[in-house]
Parts: sequence; C-alpha cells; structure tokens
Amino acid sequence: MIENDYYFPTWEEVRKYIDGELLLPEKSIVLSFDDGAKSFLTVGAPLFDKYQIPVTSFLITSKDGEKKVATYETMFLQFQSHTHNMHRAGANIGHGGIFPVMPHDEAVADLRKSIEICGNGDALAYPYGDYNDACVAAVKEAGFLCAFTTQYGRVFPGDNPYLLPRIRISHGQSLASFIAAVE
Repeated sequence: MIENDYYFPTWEEVRKYIDGELLLPEKSIVLSFDDGAKSFLTVGAPLFDKYQIPVTSFLITSKDGEKKVATYETMFLQFQSHTHNMHRAGANIGHGGIFPVMPHDEAVADLRKSIEICGNGDALAYPYGDYNDACVAAVKEAGFLCAFTTQYGRVFPGDNPYLLPRIRISHGQSLASFIAAVE
C-alpha cells in the first residue's frame, strides 16, 4: 500500500470529505478490523506498526476492552467503537443484533461507555451491520463523526455519515481479491 502511494485519512478527514469540505487523494483508504480479535491484535497489528500503516480496530469494549486498549494501542493502531455490549442477539431485524430494539437512553449509555474505553468517538461499526432510525439517532447523540454498516461500497461526498458502506474482506479471501476490491 505504501509503495502504491495510498493515502490513509483520519476519521476527521473522512467526515470532511463526506461533507464536501475536503478532497482526498484518489487512492485513499481506511483499513479497519472488527471485533478487537486477539489474533489481529497479536499478529496483524504489529505488522501495521512495522510498516507504519494506520489501522483501526472496531472494538467490542465489554470484551477486555480496557486491557486491549492499554496493551495494544500504538501510533498506528487506534480503537474505535463496535459498541460496549451490543454485539449480541436480541432482535429480529437484519442479522438479529440487539441495538435496533434497545431503549434510546440505554443505547446512548452503551455507546458513551465504548467511547470512554476507546478514548475517542470518531467512528462506529454497527454490530452485525444492524441499524434503524433509532440507532442512527443514538449514534448522533453519543457524538460520533461517522458510522459504518455492512453494506458493500465506497464512501462518497454527500453520503449519510451515519450509514456508510464498506468494502469488506472476509477471512480466507486472497490477497488478489483484496487488491481487486480496493483498486
């Protein structure tokens, strides 16, 4: 990525790009990894540090979040919210995540707890990609700059900053398929 002149914008730059306040280079990419998996933190994250490539881990903070942030956060690895304790079943919307049916105040409190543990509230990845209008309202009230669904696609100026698509790469996909997806 470095040798191919990719630019790694901050979350603030992403939001300004969406709002039409900033142009980003054509080869801009934000690398993110969901769940705060120990395998990513112990194997993947050190490689990004070695090559000085910024990445985000969307962290489920109820799963040893404070310890993971204290142990693994670096200049090149930052933690963002995958909620505190909403990455669990409980609804019949989308993939069955509980967020869409939680009371508003409870959802906002959960999001703020995740912000507190992560140390910032720039970006959120919706658990299971499940959301509704109530979820978006809670995300806004909690103070996030942007939030990501599991809808496949690129981010463009004018997109809803709280319903952003992602280009997802799943376990087992080849390097060639990753390159094809981001080019």
